[in-house]
Amino acid sequence: RVNLLADMLRGEHHLPFSYRDLTRSGQTTRHFIAPNLLDFKNKNYLQINDRLLQIVYVRDYGMELGDQFIRDLMQGDLELIVSLH
Repeated sequence: RVNLLADMLRGEHHLPFSYRDLTRSGQTTRHFIAPNLLDFKNKNYLQINDRLLQIVYVRDYGMELGDQFIRDLMQGDLELIVSLH
C-alpha cells in the first residue's frame, strides 16, 4: 500500500527503504510518501510536486456501471486513477 500511495502522490513506483530502515531512523512512511508541494491555488486543477492533476467525477450513474465505460476511460493516453464507491 505504501508503494501505491507513493506512486499516486510522488510518481515513485518503488520506495528506496525497508521497514527495518524506518525503525532505525525514527521516521515514518509519511516521510517517504508525502509530496514536497501541494498547491490548490487554481480552481481547475491542483499541483502535486511538478505534476498538474484534475479530479473528474461521474454523478448519478446507474446502479451497474458497465465494463465498457471503464474500458473507454482507460483507452486514453492520460494517466488516471479510477475509484468506484
